[in-house]
Amino acid sequence: ILADEMGLGKTVQVVTTLEHLATREHLNGPFLVVVPLSTIEHWQREFNQWTDLVTCVYHDPGGGKESRATIRDYEWYFRGRSKRLLKFQTLVTTYDVLLKDYEELSTIAR
Repeated sequence: ILADEMGLGKTVQVVTTLEHLATREHLNGPFLVVVPLSTIEHWQREFNQWTDLVTCVYHDPGGGKESRATIRDYEWYFRGRSKRLLKFQTLVTTYDVLLKDYEELSTIAR
């Protein structure tokens, strides 16, 4: 947990730490980042700006559980493979979605 006042670069610190783990330490994830809903787009922008990590944003912008099921079906795993290979290295979600979909999220293995 990284906690500090607003505007001091916590997002960039976390994003670049995960990039370091992937590129220098060869720990390719998956990484789970749980953020407030109001900041989820900001996190996606920062991952795109500062890293080459493949990032999946997992939440339900008004679509409910059906929307999240579609994300799981099409954005989590490559299709047509004998082994379940993840499409992403980092999953960004909210605390609310983490609680709702804990069972589905717990199936993601290293």
